[in-house]
Amino acid sequence: MKRILVVHSSGKVSGGEVVSRMIFQGLKDRYQFSFFIPEIETKADFREAEKIFYPDGASFFRVVRALRRAIREERPDIIQAHGTRAALLIKVARLFNLLRSGSRGRFIYTIHGFHLAYRRGWWPRLLLFIENLTNFLLIDHIICVGEDDYQLVRKNSWSKKNISLVVNGVVAPVSAEDKELEKIRQLGGFLVLTICRLHYQKDVETLVKAVISLPPSVRLAIIGAGPQRTGLQALARGYEDRIFFLGNKPGASALLRYADLFVLSTHWEGLPLAILEAMLAGIPVIASDVPGVRELIADGQTGYLFKEGDVSELSKKIIAVQSDLDASRKIKSRALAMARSKYSVARMIEAYDRFYAQEN
Repeated sequence: MKRILVVHSSGKVSGGEVVSRMIFQGLKDRYQFSFFIPEIETKADFREAEKIFYPDGASFFRVVRALRRAIREERPDIIQAHGTRAALLIKVARLFNLLRSGSRGRFIYTIHGFHLAYRRGWWPRLLLFIENLTNFLLIDHIICVGEDDYQLVRKNSWSKKNISLVVNGVVAPVSAEDKELEKIRQLGGFLVLTICRLHYQKDVETLVKAVISLPPSVRLAIIGAGPQRTGLQALARGYEDRIFFLGNKPGASALLRYADLFVLSTHWEGLPLAILEAMLAGIPVIASDVPGVRELIADGQTGYLFKEGDVSELSKKIIAVQSDLDASRKIKSRALAMARSKYSVARMIEAYDRFYAQEN
């Protein structure tokens, strides 16, 4: 049985960790999985794995040193990176010859969003150069999770070989109850929900501004935490009866049932699972017209797109969904059918099985 060491980018439960768990659950009888989590505490649940490794400190080099020990102990046949930071940890290990004393292992890198390609300036360009150089020298296979990222990676990569597309699979969320959202619903009105990290990438600021500009009947619930929370709360000061910061909630997708509308006002994405989960939950979606999103949403057909960062257009789209329930029903039906047919978990797991089964 092949040994697979899966390296995560963080201990948080984000898209990469969700996909990683689905692959593990689907293939744990065919391969021996162990996991490296680069944070001492983690919200991700991999208790059924053979082993889980953690660093003994938070600094970058302590994390790399812990990864080295994990690789030496496990001698994996395959090392799987989920996310850019996970890949960086493995790359540094290889550059310092930290794998020389153990099995080298085939290095598969799943990119959950090729974010460097969207940034401007000399520093992001330098990072993109380093990314492409190290991918060319150190990676055995790159997997992209969405069509837009696949085309972007092929365009930017020095070698077009060994780059594959495996779209993320998604499971329909199971509904759950939440006391905070119950209270918000009792206030009445039209409830907009977003679930994301409060980070520049997600551009929650545009969504907050849009809701502030709308009638008082429109409320916003924000599930998530991150470095921009304090600034966003300051922006929403005076609107505490309409804009609610709920922090992180485990299994947040199970709470989509409370929403009338899901919005993702992001600057960029790989393939956002949150949108697919909203579609499978029967919630209409508005999202910014950026790569990774537009391959999921045909404007006016399976959801609504608005120009990235455009508060006015987002406001108008929210009002359009609120005022035309018949159109929303048709959109929800088409979105549900699309999500079910194209983003199958079984198909994703079969594709990873083929990659894992390949010989070096």
